[in-house]
Amino acid sequence: MPNRDRPTFSDDSFQSSFQSGPQNSNDYVIDIPAQHPLVYPEKVPSGYDPMGDIALRGRVCRRIASGEVPWWLLTGGWFLVGCGAAVVLSLVISSGDVAVLLLLLTPAYITVILWRGTHRRLKRRRR
Repeated sequence: MPNRDRPTFSDDSFQSSFQSGPQNSNDYVIDIPAQHPLVYPEKVPSGYDPMGDIALRGRVCRRIASGEVPWWLLTGGWFLVGCGAAVVLSLVISSGDVAVLLLLLTPAYITVILWRGTHRRLKRRRR
């Protein structure tokens, strides 16, 4: 007794699905998906290896120096780094030791980055 749920070879619908070819040339359709541009064309490096960490720090410094960060970040950076630089500068002045001046190098480096970012942000706002 044949099972009615499954097609048999004598069933016409089953045989018609395996015809030798299309009936006219318009039966073929080729779908080619559009090329989507990458959202982030530059691959974000991993921060778990030393070189990736250096690359991430460079990206952050580049974004801050180009003025692409929000105002609250620039203002907070000026507040934190400016206060730290003022404390270190007061230590240098009060101690009179030039060797303590080396402590001012890191805040000075960050201050230069913040200055460039603030300058570019203000220049972009004027245009």
